[in-house]
Amino acid sequence: MRALILSLVFAVSLPFAALGDTTNPIIARMTAFVEAYNAQNVPGILSFYAPDAVLMAPGQRSIVGHEAIGKHYAQAFAAG
Repeated sequence: MRALILSLVFAVSLPFAALGDTTNPIIARMTAFVEAYNAQNVPGILSFYAPDAVLMAPGQRSIVGHEAIGKHYAQAFAAG
């Protein structure tokens, strides 16, 4: 369900004509992120974050750094 929501957020924010355009580097990066997320590939997802990144998930404290962000995604995937 979360993968579907994430995909919809990205899809709605883009012009429909650009959705299949993987020659656009922004679209290509967004597509790669969605693919990693849908595959529940935590290392793949972390490749989009700087080592000192801060994830600000709704309703939660800030999540700082690769280790904590990876743990956040792993727990979310485990929870379904």
